[in-house]
Amino acid sequence: MKRSVAALLVLSLLVPIPASAQATKKAPAKSSARKPVRKTPAQSARQAALERARAQRMKQAFVASADLRPMATQLLAMRSAAAFAGVEKYGKQHRGTDAGALAWLAIGYARTLDGDYDQAVSALSNAKPHARELGDYVDFLLASSYRNLRRHQEALNALDGFEKRFPESLFVQDAALLRARSHLAMGTSDLPIELLEANRSPVRSDVVFTLGQAYAAAGRTESAIHAFRQVHFTMPLSAEAEEAANQLRLMNAFVDTPAELRLQRAEILTRGKRYAQAIKELRDLIASFTGKPAPAYEVALAHALYRAERNT
Repeated sequence: MKRSVAALLVLSLLVPIPASAQATKKAPAKSSARKPVRKTPAQSARQAALERARAQRMKQAFVASADLRPMATQLLAMRSAAAFAGVEKYGKQHRGTDAGALAWLAIGYARTLDGDYDQAVSALSNAKPHARELGDYVDFLLASSYRNLRRHQEALNALDGFEKRFPESLFVQDAALLRARSHLAMGTSDLPIELLEANRSPVRSDVVFTLGQAYAAAGRTESAIHAFRQVHFTMPLSAEAEEAANQLRLMNAFVDTPAELRLQRAEILTRGKRYAQAIKELRDLIASFTGKPAPAYEVALAHALYRAERNT
């Protein structure tokens, strides 16, 4: 699970939600290629109302379990045996209640931070029956834990019907990605393609990269090349950018990349303050032309050199 998404869970467990922040939309993770998804005023108003209602319900749950918050804070900060024991005792004392589910959710999340996925599965399974408004968190963390244990079918079972059960969840796209990866691990390629194609917005490097893997597994080479090129050349600051380049090399599709894509990558590298890399790639690109390149290439190199000099 991405740390930016995991942080939402930590905040929901530990930080009271002020009224002024209840309508705040989830900020997209920084990405060189991600574009904001435009919504109509009616869609924006509906989304804000749903978020306010959910925040209020969550706030009420936390008020009812105010004595849990300091224990959960200590657990997530220290993750000591004593902290685990304290929150577990609370969960058992409040079995069958929302507060008890919150305790087991805190334990489950802390276990995932420690990479103790067997224990995470146990805790999250205890949280699941009374998770209510946090059901999507529980199911997603549970599926993530199963996948880390290579129990892929159980991960798929945990996420069965996720988008229908939690249509407004922040995890809808992440759940689709996790399902796609589990299907790929089990040797299935058609379902991952279907899942990821339906969840490509907003654009994310991990989603597009996994889609490329699915296309490659299905023998759809041109589509795989397109996906890997999108990651490497239009999202060069992403964690998957270099692995996408490796995939392109394995497919003998790296050397014949269009110059426009290489220029786009270098310009994004410059904006990302990776000046040395941008300068090298622009010089290599300009040298590859048999004649004089278009002015845009030399302008991009001059800009990268200027920015590099100003930031040294």
